[in-house]
Amino acid sequence: MLAAPEPAAAGPTLDRIKQQGNFRCGTIRQAGTAVADLDPNGRWRGFFPDFCRAVATALTGNPDAVEIVQISGAERFRSLRSGDADLLVMNATLSLSDEAAHGVSYPAIYYYDSLAIMRGRNVRATTLRELAQAGPLRICTLSNTAGARTIDLLVATSHANLTTVPVQTHDGYLTAFRAQQCDLVAHHRLFLGLHVQRKDLGDAALLPDSLQSNAFSPMALDEDQAWLRLVRGVVQALILGEALDVSSANVQEMRGSADLQVRRLLGIEGAIGAAIGLPADWAARMIAAVGHYGEIFERNLGAGTPLRLERGPNRPWNKGGLLYAAPLQ
Repeated sequence: MLAAPEPAAAGPTLDRIKQQGNFRCGTIRQAGTAVADLDPNGRWRGFFPDFCRAVATALTGNPDAVEIVQISGAERFRSLRSGDADLLVMNATLSLSDEAAHGVSYPAIYYYDSLAIMRGRNVRATTLRELAQAGPLRICTLSNTAGARTIDLLVATSHANLTTVPVQTHDGYLTAFRAQQCDLVAHHRLFLGLHVQRKDLGDAALLPDSLQSNAFSPMALDEDQAWLRLVRGVVQALILGEALDVSSANVQEMRGSADLQVRRLLGIEGAIGAAIGLPADWAARMIAAVGHYGEIFERNLGAGTPLRLERGPNRPWNKGGLLYAAPLQ
């Protein structure tokens, strides 16, 4: 028999959050999309905010026990150090150099993406190879990001006639592109694809090439392993829920399942909740409130939404994707 996990000792961040009864979750606003935006009533909606609410539900049973705050990419490290946010749920790309330099940690992957280039209508190049032979061209990048470092390396090593134009925010590169201050934009394919699809940047188009693969994860300071462990458990439980077909519609019915993994997920067997500082039914109430990973994706980004994004690698490992959740044991 496996020994029951020892109850978790709360760290400074988790202990404070439990005393407060809520936490601050930073995200990046993508106006007019269900990635992350404010509805007419001022309530955050979208893929990233739903992950904030998943953490809140696991912690308190209440999906609204979270203050969602807008954070730009340039502010992400400062917002954690200053206490403006306890957790970032946005397009934070896994980076060992950022972990080392800024004292942050990325507990679990929740979205696979790639670095792409968007071209304006005056740029004739349709592939990265053609782009290297064109020029001179100006390319906007978000300052102090992994994508910006990749473009700097491309410019230095490919002999492409490119000049980088650093901008500080998502809105900044949109403004620069519309004002024709840059001919190209390098950013996450998810975000650039939204603008191309909505045609809000005229005849802009994406190059088919991907400069590098990216993986998004929540991000928090690495000073509290208990808090990071809890966030990792939330992401894994959402993925595992979809893998095991435990949804918001059937979570109560699935309590009668004989499948050991289902029973561990729902807190009927084992003591995973105690091991990460949560009640036994934390995952069951979370899935009941916000759904499993697939429900969150489809509700905000999927085929039934205006964005109509394909799942691609963002499916559980047992359904043809790359998202993996270790067994809860």
